[in-house]
Amino acid sequence: MARTKKASKKAKAAATTGSRSSKQNAQTKSKRPTAPPTPIVEESEDDNDVLSLSSTRLENDRHDKEWWATNFEKSAAIVKRCMDALNWDESSTKRVLQSYRHFLILKKEMQDWDAKVLYPAWPVDEMWKQHMLVDDFDFDIANLCGHALRRRLIEDTEEKSMREETTREALQNRFGSEYDEELWKTIKVSVCDQLDGAEEYKVNVMQPLSTFFDLFAERKEDRASDYEFLLFGEKIGEGATPNSVGMKADESGVVMIKALHIKKVKIGVHYVNGQIVHFLVEKTSMLSKNFEAFSLHDEEERASLVFTFNDTRIYGFESPATLGLNHCDVIDAVPAEKYSCATCVSCIATKNSQAIT
Repeated sequence: MARTKKASKKAKAAATTGSRSSKQNAQTKSKRPTAPPTPIVEESEDDNDVLSLSSTRLENDRHDKEWWATNFEKSAAIVKRCMDALNWDESSTKRVLQSYRHFLILKKEMQDWDAKVLYPAWPVDEMWKQHMLVDDFDFDIANLCGHALRRRLIEDTEEKSMREETTREALQNRFGSEYDEELWKTIKVSVCDQLDGAEEYKVNVMQPLSTFFDLFAERKEDRASDYEFLLFGEKIGEGATPNSVGMKADESGVVMIKALHIKKVKIGVHYVNGQIVHFLVEKTSMLSKNFEAFSLHDEEERASLVFTFNDTRIYGFESPATLGLNHCDVIDAVPAEKYSCATCVSCIATKNSQAIT
């Protein structure tokens, strides 16, 4: 009898345990995540079955939006890098971030992996370069574009202009009112030196003007620090951009900038035929270094010309600074046989010898 009671107690305990186990299993099953929804198929007007945005596509879109949000770690790091390295303010940097996003979307949709179609605006390219310095750049691009991207500079001006125009049109067509037209705008700038030689450049509205000042000076075999660059007579400060100085093109569509060499002065040489030719000479160098250039221009031997300023002979040891030559002052080139000066030592000696004979 005792054994029977013990057996019945064990059976009840087993039944209770089994009941608890089944309840726990049921609860566990209810807590398991449900399978992702299957892709939604919608019927188009032409009765063709079209695959609409699937859960995978929606997830990718959500990830993409999160990545570009400026409070997200990835894009925030790029914003900070650009602000520090390029001295951009936060508002401008976020504008560039939006355009950078649009540019990468175009690259992906047009499959321009090898940079054969599109070309970035200057600020977008600068952000791209800063992004490339981030350790996870390749991983980021793989996630955002699904493919590696090649960055390629174009030296040919005509090809570059065509690519830029193609990119602007594609952005306008793809993003409409979201396209930041102002940020992609360029201005034609003509830099004129003291001899009126001009070179033209295209500059983005956010691009530091110093980027092509350096190029201008390099072509002159000088340094940009040797020049003062003037816009409407005012010196252009360091770090200035077209936007910061309120640069606007004239009727010809070109902005004129004057480049004044701070170590040189423009002087004119007046020849006997009435022609005045201008030269750029060092302010503190002896003028004798320039006599040959002055003479060769008139197809005369150096010794056959005498140079004067304000009726005073220039022997060559003088410099523009010691003579007080200012911008556009003119010196005269006179044939030696026709030159005579009452105060010139050589002329007095010649007159004396002629008087003796």
